[in-house]
Amino acid sequence: MSNGTLVLQQRGLATHATVVLATGAKLQLNFTGTNQVGGLSFNGTNQPAGVHSSATDPAFLAGTGSLLVTASIPTTPTNLFWSVSNNILTLSWPSNYLGCVLQVQTNTLTMGLNNASNAWFDLPGTAAVNSTNLPIATTNPAVFYRLRQT
Repeated sequence: MSNGTLVLQQRGLATHATVVLATGAKLQLNFTGTNQVGGLSFNGTNQPAGVHSSATDPAFLAGTGSLLVTASIPTTPTNLFWSVSNNILTLSWPSNYLGCVLQVQTNTLTMGLNNASNAWFDLPGTAAVNSTNLPIATTNPAVFYRLRQT
């Protein structure tokens, strides 16, 4: 946007959207809470990851709402790191992959890994962390984990 005020009455910007405002433009965030976005630019300058609001950026933002700019997640695959202690499997991944979802697949030993997309299940809450602890179930013969971009 290059001039004037755009009013948002509710959170509705896409999670991966990039919001671009030029000098003279203002985004009026008339909602409660925070809307996550992928990028934010004021007058050609990309803003850092974090929460932006009328308190932090009054020249470009107004209203009660805020925007959470998330760091961009690399598109290249990464490794999962693991350790085991007292029947707890700890999985972690680099912090710049925060926002990816950890997925799990459990199969028989004779089947092994199933590459079908519907064979993988998201582990709730893992997009907000880069480490998780999982109890080891000895009744599950073959368990696989991977990260999925959101």
